[in-house]
Amino acid sequence: MTQQEIADITGIKPSNMARFESGGRVPTLVVLEKYANALGKHIEIKICDD
Repeated sequence: MTQQEIADITGIKPSNMARFESGGRVPTLVVLEKYANALGKHIEIKICDD
């Protein structure tokens, strides 16, 4: 998928998507969730004892 296609699905601006993908911006959990959903994936968070 292109950044524009993902931006269209998620509602995230393409410029913000580019910053996220290049590592220039740290995304929030909400943004990660939208991004994952656009790719047909999900976010799983685990809190584990070492």
